[in-house]
Amino acid sequence: MFNDFDFKKLEFLFAYEKDELTGFLGFHQEEIQMLFIHPLFFNRGFGSQLLKKAMQDFKLNKVEVNFDNKKALKFYQKFGFQIVEEYQDDFGFKLLKMQKS
Repeated sequence: MFNDFDFKKLEFLFAYEKDELTGFLGFHQEEIQMLFIHPLFFNRGFGSQLLKKAMQDFKLNKVEVNFDNKKALKFYQKFGFQIVEEYQDDFGFKLLKMQKS
């Protein structure tokens, strides 16, 4: 996925608490490319807020999740994403393509 990807094409949403960056979501077209929350802000709703904003305002409905990242898999399933394909990347990682209809 990232071998030919130009990171300058990414758009971002950022989450803050007061003036402190708590996390961000990067996307391209209709696909979420990355969602990171600082560990100090885990389980406080920042990831959910970013994902809701991304789906509502930017119509994002696709994401890829590492097969071994069960927490991310459950997170996206909670928002209606379903597994549509499994594959192995060039580095040997098993990935799940997910989509929300």
